[in-house]
Amino acid sequence: MAEFASQKLLNLDPTSATGYVQLANVYAATKRWDHVARVRKSMKSCKVVKTPGYSWIEVKSVAHQFRSGDKAHPELTSIHEKLKELEKKMKLAGYVPDLEFALHDVGEEQKEQLLLWHSEKLAIAYGLIKLPPGTPIRVFKNLRVCGDCHRATKYISQIERREIIVRDTTRFHHFKHGHCSCADYWIPAVAHRYNMLGTKILNLHCIMRGVGCVQDCEAMAFLACLKTRDVTRFSDMAVQELQDVFKN
Repeated sequence: MAEFASQKLLNLDPTSATGYVQLANVYAATKRWDHVARVRKSMKSCKVVKTPGYSWIEVKSVAHQFRSGDKAHPELTSIHEKLKELEKKMKLAGYVPDLEFALHDVGEEQKEQLLLWHSEKLAIAYGLIKLPPGTPIRVFKNLRVCGDCHRATKYISQIERREIIVRDTTRFHHFKHGHCSCADYWIPAVAHRYNMLGTKILNLHCIMRGVGCVQDCEAMAFLACLKTRDVTRFSDMAVQELQDVFKN
């Protein structure tokens, strides 16, 4: 079904990376790495480029840009040291890295490192190093913040006693005292309480419907689970929703 939805998207716009990326994410969530490689090869042959994730933070009137796994910033050594320090403190406080958001065919230790080097975490760590104690940290991201980064930022705001504001493509997230202003409304019941694969398929579903607001996707997920009281059927229900869309 994910392949079917992806093909529909590609028929609508062959130059868009959306269909490729969502399909690759579905394959990665089910650990079908050979299929992930096939999708990436198709993207390369069709010259389709995925939009890279960037995060920005302003320090002393200078905008600093980071991307996941950044290797260009001149102060990366101190940033990585700060993140390692934060990681230890977060784990003591109960944080467990959500490896489902590291969609790469590597070992768990390397997945943790990949998550730790997400662009928003790099930007936040840099802000903690450079901005005076008590100064709010403001980060802008060109994509949606991932679930693991959202959870980690709550821990960081509590540990460092800092207000952290992250603006992503959906909204402002204002972290303070270990909580976020969004009340965790968007965190995929999705990835944690329901079903990762179902979420990926629902993302395709929403794109096909032209839904511009992420809350609609989550609302469908919650309604589906409430109706059945059986979260194991989440993916099947997502597939049925997709089938209904294509019939219309």
